Amino acid sequence: MSKSNRLSRSVANPLSSQSSILLFLAPLASALMVAMCFPGGRFPWLSAGWLMPVALVPLFGALESLPTSSPSTSRVRSAREPRVTPFGRARKAALMVWFFGTILNSIAFFWTTEPAILFGGIPKVPAYAGFALYCALAAAFYPIVFFPFLWNAGRLAKKQARPFGLVWMALASTALEHWTPRFFFWTFGSLTHHSDALNQWASVGGFSFLSFFIFFGAAWLARSALSQPRSPGRVGVALAGVAGLWTALYGIGRWRIDVLDAELAVAPRTKVAWVQPNFTFAELSSNPSRTADDREQSLDDLMAVTGEAVKNAESRGLAPLDLIVWPESVAPSDFVWSKPQIERAQAFTAEHKTSILAQAIEFDEAEVKEKGLRGATTYSISFLVRPDGSQSSRFRKWVPIPFGESVPLENQFPWLGELLRAHVGNTSKVGIGTSYEALAYTPEFRVAPLICFDAILPRLPRLQAKEGGASLFVNQANFVWMGRSNAGSEFRELARYRAIENGRSMILAANTGPSVAFDPLGRAVTKTTPLLKRSVDMASLPVVTWRTPYSYVGDIPLALLGALSGVMLVIHAGRKERPLH
Repeated sequence: MSKSNRLSRSVANPLSSQSSILLFLAPLASALMVAMCFPGGRFPWLSAGWLMPVALVPLFGALESLPTSSPSTSRVRSAREPRVTPFGRARKAALMVWFFGTILNSIAFFWTTEPAILFGGIPKVPAYAGFALYCALAAAFYPIVFFPFLWNAGRLAKKQARPFGLVWMALASTALEHWTPRFFFWTFGSLTHHSDALNQWASVGGFSFLSFFIFFGAAWLARSALSQPRSPGRVGVALAGVAGLWTALYGIGRWRIDVLDAELAVAPRTKVAWVQPNFTFAELSSNPSRTADDREQSLDDLMAVTGEAVKNAESRGLAPLDLIVWPESVAPSDFVWSKPQIERAQAFTAEHKTSILAQAIEFDEAEVKEKGLRGATTYSISFLVRPDGSQSSRFRKWVPIPFGESVPLENQFPWLGELLRAHVGNTSKVGIGTSYEALAYTPEFRVAPLICFDAILPRLPRLQAKEGGASLFVNQANFVWMGRSNAGSEFRELARYRAIENGRSMILAANTGPSVAFDPLGRAVTKTTPLLKRSVDMASLPVVTWRTPYSYVGDIPLALLGALSGVMLVIHAGRKERPLH
């Protein structure tokens, strides 16, 4: 190859085979930027969701910058340069995406090591080693999501191949991202949580909706930048187009907020308080995250802090309260079975003319005697204790915590669960609920409980709002096992998306914090309580009856568009290659 040809090729392909290090620096840069978009928690310089529209540009640029081959009569070139095949190019692209995912997982979900140590009792070295293995294995999720882009990379091994259309690749990847299983349900679109206006689009297509615009815009910018030497000006057009697209999305979201604010101003209100007892447990007696106002779990202390909530409501003009929320795990483990404890709660609700939403566990006593509490199937439940002394039906948790309350594939391979529970402390076997009926706490209002992980998936809240009659969502959680990690910050944002998707007020009530309330547009109406602090809070929340587009149709449009995009990619792949010039 002549010197001029080599120069021409390096200009057209700035990340050529001679710059293989850059090919992995680009995915690293994208991984770091995406990780910075996650909620910051203890790291306020994170939560940079404004980076998401451009965070994937380096990754997409690297995928299209992999070396290509074209017909050549040069024996020198053939001898010195390895032959580039579609499979080899796609394989290298998949490796880059896997590397991107591994780095992203290791930063965004490092907090999972804290519950492994505090909750599972695993020593730090094995916990960190296990987490590294998890990051590497779970990163297989990303090549699945970006499969259309990997397919395109393989096809472009030959320079005369026609690249796939960006719209179809972005649509297909959005559908794959939504439907591909994983343990924690974040999407790229949900990382725009910094903007109330952009978040409104979750009411249209769920929190996967914005992923399409992220994929499309980043790929458009990357492709335009790589073609700049041949087509000057394309970068400027792409920048203007992407900026205009996100400005329009923001503007429409802002318009929705302005329109619905008028309805919220005249909507009926429900007065709700929630307690944050900051209980610790015997299993965490050596918890290094303990603070001065930690309390040992007890019904006496729980009733005392509940009394504080009532007094505060009286001083703020919110008495009588419609509902008081107890977070997950703050009621004693035998609360459901203890008649004196239930009667004590009934006396309190009768005196103060309010209802209490409690969370507890239930189980079959005979099975517990036979298998022990860790081997028997238990159910995490929520139910109401009402002012008239009655109790509501019992809602059973839908989403047990993976590796804490359930083991993937345990139904097919029971020995997996037995193995985990034999070697990891505090693990249990939690059954899965099926009911999505909201619970009536006043004649007018019904609360939909979401216990811990129930709030991270869209399906259950949507059913509760669409068919269960929910007036209000309450996410009862216990993050004591997470210490000072970022877990609570991530749950906070996911709970907010459930509110926006379904147009319902949402309360996140956590034993050790963070606790906060959102209106139906996903805006915080109370300050987020700090971690590991004892507190009570309350709010007068709007109750609306409107239905969002997402609550009507759910993920059906995404599934249809994903299938259509797959068909279009197959059709495009069958087209003849373009001639070389």
